[in-house]
Amino acid sequence: MRSTTILSLLLLACAAAAAPDGPRGRLELRAEPATVNATETKKERRLVTLPALEFPLRLQPDCAAGTTLDYVSVTAADTRLIFRAADFVPGEALETTLRLPGEQLAPLGLDTACDATDPAADEEPFLVPAAFSAHASLLCTGDTGREMIYATLALAIRLLCAPAAQSPQEAAADQASSAGATSF
Repeated sequence: MRSTTILSLLLLACAAAAAPDGPRGRLELRAEPATVNATETKKERRLVTLPALEFPLRLQPDCAAGTTLDYVSVTAADTRLIFRAADFVPGEALETTLRLPGEQLAPLGLDTACDATDPAADEEPFLVPAAFSAHASLLCTGDTGREMIYATLALAIRLLCAPAAQSPQEAAADQASSAGATSF
């Protein structure tokens, strides 16, 4: 019991010593969902191969007093964006676009989106709230040292479902069944 108490106090002292003194900077990230056109399928489990995606991105860095912004880095998939202090207007957010090439993206497994057997499948976009993630870091430097601040952001995808194109055999079968004809 006594050793547990001593260990707890020691861990608490270490955590307090590691905590930064004074106010810290912060990094605020926001992204709008990327929109993807998808084709309805009749399969139960689908892997959707994604094209290049574009996420409208807003960055708002804020360094603590006594430090200045050195850079902000944003990484998603194998794409990296770097913004230097000169890219920012003090006190304002930076609006940019995070472009992810399709070859950097793994296929997205979906069970229910764009289901041709669901009559409501193409009525509304299907939102995948955390399809990917972006990681960002803010480096602030000053006379007393450096401070690195990290942030993670979920990147959403909005799927717009389009009816699947029919094969010539399916089209002929649909036409025959609508005309009341029977084929053997």
